Amino acid sequence: MEKFNQEKHGKVIDDFLKDLSTTQKDAFILKGGTALLKCYGLDRFSEDIDLDGTKKNIKEFVDKFCKKYGYEYRIAKDTDTVKRTFINYGGDKPLKVEVSYRKRNIPKEQYTNINGINVYTIDMLCLMKSNAYMSRDKIRDLYDLCYIGDKYYDKLSPATKTVLQNALEYKGLEQFDYIVQNNEDPLINKDKLADKFLKLYDKAGLLYDEQERQHTISISEEKSTKPRKQKIVMEFPDKDKSNNRGMSR
Repeated sequence: MEKFNQEKHGKVIDDFLKDLSTTQKDAFILKGGTALLKCYGLDRFSEDIDLDGTKKNIKEFVDKFCKKYGYEYRIAKDTDTVKRTFINYGGDKPLKVEVSYRKRNIPKEQYTNINGINVYTIDMLCLMKSNAYMSRDKIRDLYDLCYIGDKYYDKLSPATKTVLQNALEYKGLEQFDYIVQNNEDPLINKDKLADKFLKLYDKAGLLYDEQERQHTISISEEKSTKPRKQKIVMEFPDKDKSNNRGMSR
């Protein structure tokens, strides 16, 4: 297998979303990092496709898609509420496609169509990312939330701004430090993250003094110049990091 190629991986994502939008109109709504990347200009790469399904099952579509392009696929989870599939297109990392069927009836005001793709509004994506940030310590959630705040803060509803502010207050600056120090992600520029976080804190009206400002800015610099601090981190097995056994064709 060849090494991970963002351009090739991104092309598979584009083909998948294009075919999905053409043949399964109004059946699925894009969410997550790829929604921000493909429809709202997110400045980091996103590897997976996350969807909410409203009508049809995704399995039949994946099967037809893979046959069309000569790919293999593996069904990793198949329940009434979640369908997870890995598509092996020949690269080092398969494309994960996950569909949630927990919300069968989604109000039309919660999503829109951008670039031919049904996608949640930026307001809804901000709510989702705020809730994700409050419930887990993933640096991608934090980065995406800061991106939304940097580019779309004025377009958020007052209620969503309140949820965003609550999420930032709930985690605080210390948790920002912890997340940055304990998450290594090649897709995240930590200097850029620190800058966006500082701007978002300011937009959200959260109070901090000059010492806190300088501490936030220096976090990413400290990461590269000082030995990593040893912290107790609870790690849970990632069920998605399984190999490609059981691929279908």
